[in-house]
Amino acid sequence: LMVLGFISLLLTFFQVYIAKICIPYKAADSMLPCPSKRNSEKSSTEEHRRRLLWNDRRFLAGGSTTTSCKEGYDQLITVDGLHQLHIFIFFLAVFHVAYSAATMMLGRLK
Repeated sequence: LMVLGFISLLLTFFQVYIAKICIPYKAADSMLPCPSKRNSEKSSTEEHRRRLLWNDRRFLAGGSTTTSCKEGYDQLITVDGLHQLHIFIFFLAVFHVAYSAATMMLGRLK
């Protein structure tokens, strides 16, 4: 739990710097499980699809969260991706505590 908390703390403090890391498109496309649609550049159907529970995340002091990379480069991970990673780490910690408590209870009952 301490390691998960430390990773979460590092993500919180360095999210702006991590979001500024840019890598070439070729390297970014090789990390994806599916082929990218970079040639079509957002089809018209994407704009009209329904977005359930869609909300933009707001930051303190109204700082700009969009980072632009130079031509031919893409972000390693976006701020939204970092936020999702942070939520994932939180749920890992919660389930770790829950399963540990359940294991201790079942051990005592036996």
